[in-house]
Amino acid sequence: MIALQQEITIAAQHVIPGLPRWHHCARVDGHSYTITVTLSAPDGVFSDDLGAAIRVAVGELEEKLTAADLNSVLAEDNDERIRADDRALARWAHRWVADRLPGPASGSAYDYVGVLVREDGLKVSASSRGAAVPGEMSLSLPDQGGEPEPR
Repeated sequence: MIALQQEITIAAQHVIPGLPRWHHCARVDGHSYTITVTLSAPDGVFSDDLGAAIRVAVGELEEKLTAADLNSVLAEDNDERIRADDRALARWAHRWVADRLPGPASGSAYDYVGVLVREDGLKVSASSRGAAVPGEMSLSLPDQGGEPEPR
């Protein structure tokens, strides 16, 4: 198994509706995030083209997210309300990167894309990992706001 890892650091803003008024994320505020994207593939499958594709995808991800409004970005290709937190960012980035990689139909047999998001200043992180199948994740919230429904 071969793994290629790319890491970027971005600064972006968000607001999370439904939080108590005293919480800083209840109003527009900014954070720095470190996003680590890992692509794994079996020996003999990993090619220079696949390596280049992950580097390009992560570079484009950095461009898209730097100084972005995460509420807007995460909602672009999703018709439902999004809780723009680090977990949603990890799931969205996973799908976004996977959508930009050559798929199994084009001869690639990579096993998975993993995305780890760390919000600077926090000791916990959010991750999304699994088969790199475009569009496999749902990022919706119930209409009442609050926590996402368990999956």
